[in-house]
Parts: sequence; C-alpha cells; structure tokens
Amino acid sequence: MFSLKRVKQALDLTKFFMIMCFAGTTAFADIELGSEFNSINAKYASGYFKPLFTSIGQSFNTNLFTTAKYKKEWSFGIDFSVQAMMIPSSQLTFNAPVPDTMLNKTTYIYTGSGTNTSNNRTTITQPTIYGGKATPLFSASTTETFVEGFNISNISGIPNIQFILGIPTQTEIRFRGAGFGDLFFLGFNINQQIDQFFKIFGKDEIQAIAVNLAYHSISYSKAFDMSSLCFGARYSRELVEGLNVYGGVLYETLSGKFEATYKNPDDPNFKKFKIDIETFSNIRLLLGLTYRISFFEAHFDAAYASQPTIAGGISFWFF
Repeated sequence: MFSLKRVKQALDLTKFFMIMCFAGTTAFADIELGSEFNSINAKYASGYFKPLFTSIGQSFNTNLFTTAKYKKEWSFGIDFSVQAMMIPSSQLTFNAPVPDTMLNKTTYIYTGSGTNTSNNRTTITQPTIYGGKATPLFSASTTETFVEGFNISNISGIPNIQFILGIPTQTEIRFRGAGFGDLFFLGFNINQQIDQFFKIFGKDEIQAIAVNLAYHSISYSKAFDMSSLCFGARYSRELVEGLNVYGGVLYETLSGKFEATYKNPDDPNFKKFKIDIETFSNIRLLLGLTYRISFFEAHFDAAYASQPTIAGGISFWFF
C-alpha cells in the first residue's frame, strides 16, 4: 500500500518514485492509498498533489543545456546532474472542496483567533502535500477531517544521467532514460545554435544564441502517466577560456493522468479516483555558469520558476 506516512520519509523525488515501485502487490497493480484518504475525491486530490506534480515537471526540464556555443564537429559525453526546488508559501495550501456531507449546513472551524462560522461553506483552506496540519470541519452532527501535509520547504529532483551527442551542424542531443519494475522514464532534448544562420555576431566566437526543444515522459503501470514539453532560447558568452555564462527563458508544460484506489474504514469496498495532472509552472528564467577544461566540465545554474530551482552537475567528454 502507498501510504502518505511513507512519503514523509521521501524528501526527494527519487525516493518517492522508489516507493511507487513497491506500492503494488502485483505487476501492473494500481496505487493503493491509505485510510487517511477516506474522504478524498478527484477535485481534492488534484489540489493536494498539484505542487508535487509541479516539482516532477520542473525536475524534467532542468540541466537541459549549458553554453549556447557548439562546434562543427562530432562529440560525445555523459553528464551527471542534480537539482532542488524551493517550495513557495502559495503552494503549501489550497482551497479544498467541502465534502458533500457538509454542504448546505452551518459549519465551524476553530482557529487561533476563535471560531469561524459559515452557513453554506463550499471550500476550506487545507494543506497540500507540502503543507502542514489540516483543519477539521465541524457541524452540529458531523466532523470531517482532512489529509495533512508534511511541512516540506524544499525537495530534491530526479537525478539526471544523460548521454550527450554533438553533431557537426552545431546541434546537441541529450538523452536520458531509466526503467525499474513498472516505472519507466524517457527524455530527450535537442539544442541548436542559430546565431550563425543570421550572422548576428559576425566572426565573434565568444557569443552564441541557441534554441532547444525537450520532451519527457514517465509512467508507472496503470497508475499514472505524465509527459512534458519544453522549448526555449538562450544566450551565452565566454568570459575567459573555458568559462561561459549563459541565460535564457523556457516555456514548459505538463499533462497526464493519475489514478489510485483508497479504502474507507467505514466501507468494505475500495474506491477509485482519477485526476488530470496539472502544474503551476510554465515560464522559467535561468542564469548559469559552466567551466570546461579538457574532457571535464562543471556547470551550475539557478532558475526563477513557480518553484525556484538550483541545479548543477559534471560532464565527461570522450571526444
């Protein structure tokens, strides 16, 4: 069973997906959620998990490139990189739908400043998976509790191990992928230097402009399937030999489905919900540094996005 109590121990996305791998009892099993979801529905789950899906999408579209300058020759290397996202306060809570049992009733919330009363409450502020304690909702005859968050202020992304192929057309292709049990991940990114087509910098060899297009997909059995598309443009300039600064803008999307079952302690039957995956992120502004000497390259960048991101890694070039 995939219980949120186990997620509390998974402060990075790698551990989170490892838990996913062992959640089912049989091959191609659905994700089964614990009893803490006894009053959940699709709309509630969408808001609760949205910041997590945002982290996954941003993790996909990190470490896609460094400098915008590519040589007119073949090259091949391997890159190891990591990233971390900072969770903004706006993604710690969401407006959760009030359960049907509480609609059209006078309801109460106990707050630090007293009691908040409403005659027809339709939403209530509750924590997302990254938030804190939930707020119970009371009526004269019913009490509804909600799923709590885990007070997560930052989360590590999925580490990237990617192969890099340079082509004499001043093109670079990055490929990443992995499979573990029912979990499958695939991604690629195409970088193309373009300033030479328009002779923007003339014979200046220290500046360059490039564009990129990336696609990523991750799936786990029949439980979830999500994909991301990202494209952007960037500029780089060589400061001293081997040291480049680069900056750019990216537009990214994330879509897919998430399906799970849960069991209400008061109901012997399992219930199922299905949600469409959404993200808070679209625009990302990025600034970074890369340094290469011989076959070794180190890179670091920071990005302003829905969840501000820092990333870095090392590359080894074989030719």
